[in-house]
Amino acid sequence: MSLVLAALERLEVGQAELKAGQQKLEAGQQKLEAGQQKLEAGQQKLEAGHTQVRADLMGRMDRLQDAMTLMRDDIRVNFGRADAVQRVAENVRIEARSLYQLVNGVRDDLLALNNVVSGMERQILNLQSEVQSLRGGT
Repeated sequence: MSLVLAALERLEVGQAELKAGQQKLEAGQQKLEAGQQKLEAGQQKLEAGHTQVRADLMGRMDRLQDAMTLMRDDIRVNFGRADAVQRVAENVRIEARSLYQLVNGVRDDLLALNNVVSGMERQILNLQSEVQSLRGGT
């Protein structure tokens, strides 16, 4: 019987050790669950932060895209203006060349007219001289 009592006593000691171990395991499990809750809360914060960062980046990219579009439009307008100025300059050059040729033609015409008028003046002077000699001889 003493063997049974000894075995029973060992069982009771083992049972007490098991209860103590179980309590330690339950305490550890509670700590793990608390840690898991903290991790889940942190994960939710990270997900919210990730969403906010993504939204901020998308907004920034949209603003940059808008700025690029405005710059591209400005460049197109400036190229258009430069092309228009170049066309005007070419037209002015052509007009200036035409005017230069016209002025040269007018100058040549004036020189020719001057020669004609000079010749006519000489003829008139000669005729006047002849008329005076005829009058004086009468």
